[in-house]
Amino acid sequence: MAPLEQGPLAELSHEVLANANVDESMFMLLDYNAEALNWRLALIDSAQESIDMQYFIWEDNECGRLLLRRLLDAIDRGVRVRILVDDFALRATDRGLATLARHPGLEIRLFNPKLVRRGVVGPLVEMALYFRELNRRMHNKVMLIDGQWAILGGRNIGNPYFGFSKKYNFKDLDVLVTGPVLNEIQYSFQKYWTSQPAYPVDAMRMTITDEQLSERVNEFRQDFRQDQKIFEGSSIRIESSDWQDYWHMVRTKAVPGYAVFITDKPRVKGNRGKRLMDSIYEFSELVEHEAVYVTPYFIPPKGSIKEIESAVDSGVKIYMLTASAGANNHTVAHSHYRKYRRQLLKARLSLYEFDHDPSDKVREMVDTSPIEAKFVALHIKAFIHDRQRLMLGSLNLDPRAMVINTENAILIDSPQLADQLATIVLRMTEPGNAWELMLNEYDGIRWKSGDETRRTQPTRSLIQRSADWFYRLLPIEGQL
Repeated sequence: MAPLEQGPLAELSHEVLANANVDESMFMLLDYNAEALNWRLALIDSAQESIDMQYFIWEDNECGRLLLRRLLDAIDRGVRVRILVDDFALRATDRGLATLARHPGLEIRLFNPKLVRRGVVGPLVEMALYFRELNRRMHNKVMLIDGQWAILGGRNIGNPYFGFSKKYNFKDLDVLVTGPVLNEIQYSFQKYWTSQPAYPVDAMRMTITDEQLSERVNEFRQDFRQDQKIFEGSSIRIESSDWQDYWHMVRTKAVPGYAVFITDKPRVKGNRGKRLMDSIYEFSELVEHEAVYVTPYFIPPKGSIKEIESAVDSGVKIYMLTASAGANNHTVAHSHYRKYRRQLLKARLSLYEFDHDPSDKVREMVDTSPIEAKFVALHIKAFIHDRQRLMLGSLNLDPRAMVINTENAILIDSPQLADQLATIVLRMTEPGNAWELMLNEYDGIRWKSGDETRRTQPTRSLIQRSADWFYRLLPIEGQL
């Protein structure tokens, strides 16, 4: 479907692109969790023709249902909606999915679905029999509206990504995009949508009458009244709204840049050809002075530490911000990263670990008031090279992202945007927000934040510290 050339989103795109050269796109970083949710709602409310959404996780909670309800409202206006979601973490039942997919105007496809989707024993047996195929998951994250606007980055769909979890919320980042690069993003979505692993939910052989469909949709809308309680007192617009203030925001804040969108091939069997990580290596070869990396899960690939040491020897300053044990929602991933810390520091990498209890200023970006989570987890995946080029997307620097799953990313040449992102990262590495790691004269690791220095790594509890010690004994690093 060609981009819609009329309507409010097309007009907004034309206005914003007036500040760019003919081959440039326009970008605005979405740093605050609340704004990231409101921007998705704004685009859905303003869509006139098509909405395409591709996600690794779509949680069945208040934020997930809020977005789904607004999508149903868009369908009632005549908008075509397509949702492609990975099946690994999906908790919906076959009947629930099949019923939803019968809704006119809504298409849902599952990427690499399990045959057995109920119980515990059946899925485990299936996973054991078809491990190589089922182990390959679609980690991509992208939202497309009318072929004119896109949101992509680290956020999935669910409460922790938008600041509404009381357990933990993510410090995350997306980028709002319009311009020529949308053609590449659309092409990527279509390639995944029509790929062999993308299974159409409406092909599930279940008899569902029109009455049952209508009844289920009505139940869903009534259930949402209970969901509204979590949004009370927040800045989230739970009903369709006039978004002129948001249109003004992007008119004044968006900056130009040349961009390329890259992604892995949507294959779960056989040779998958050139990997996204191969493009990242090529991208990294252009660095001359400074490289900044942000990743929540960090397990250096074989040979990379020597490459870091060689780059530092040649005069390149390399900074890495990753999650501390306390700011990691997957302790097992941290357990296998910690084995490399001393080697990384000896290679003179400037290493920072994000604190699970950062400053109030960072908390304002993460927790959507009046919600206050017990801790903050890092979830940003971004690179900045020479304050000139940057990468944002779904890619973590761990074996699962680099070798197993499919990923996507946007590479942008824009000094303005690179500087904005660098400012965000520098704020996150300030004392009170992160720990700077260093070696003492005996090669012992020390964690420093302002005037405080620790001899042991910061964790949330003794239980987490014990789990972290145990997990590193498990021979599963290649699966993390």
